[in-house]
Amino acid sequence: MALHCLRFPKFLFSFYKEELAGETQNYVHLRAKYENKSPLCVLQDMSNEIVEACARVSRVVEGKGKIEEVVKELIQGYWYVFSLFY
Repeated sequence: MALHCLRFPKFLFSFYKEELAGETQNYVHLRAKYENKSPLCVLQDMSNEIVEACARVSRVVEGKGKIEEVVKELIQGYWYVFSLFY
């Protein structure tokens, strides 16, 4: 589930650029086809999964001192870096 925090944001952020370029061979479109959903429904699902996964990871490290600090900084930094590119 930790991968949802780290991999899914890339798919989420790049989707809009790919959509504008007419690209359909990407994670969102492939998952939409597999799940028989629209790409927008998959984006919503992914957004929810990212939030849930990050919350679970945060709960696991809560109260664990330095590891909690490092994990929270990693998640926040990862999102910040992606926001710069997309």
